[in-house]
Amino acid sequence: MTKSRITSLIVHALAWIGTIFWGSVLIASVLGSFSGHVVLVVIVAFALGSAHALISITTNRGSSINVWLAVFVLVSDSLLGLFVDPKAFVLVGLAVVLFAAALLSYLEPDSDTIPA
Repeated sequence: MTKSRITSLIVHALAWIGTIFWGSVLIASVLGSFSGHVVLVVIVAFALGSAHALISITTNRGSSINVWLAVFVLVSDSLLGLFVDPKAFVLVGLAVVLFAAALLSYLEPDSDTIPA
């Protein structure tokens, strides 16, 4: 297994973990588990969940969009950590790994990469 294939698998794994996490936050907020700004939580969860899913979808296409989506996730998680809850810095750590793996998979495409 090549290094680029391993980084691609890391991107897929972290992206789907993020999709499942934000999907569960979305469902929990719709069901009323959170008090306060429910609409804002739904919007953030939908945006970040969608970004994670798109990162996984675009990884094997050789497009730079997955790197920019990883930057979006990294900045969003950082803002959540700064302004909402410091526990979100755990997400920032995972987003850094996701960004690094997305960047490596873009810079060193695998042989089965679909042309953009």
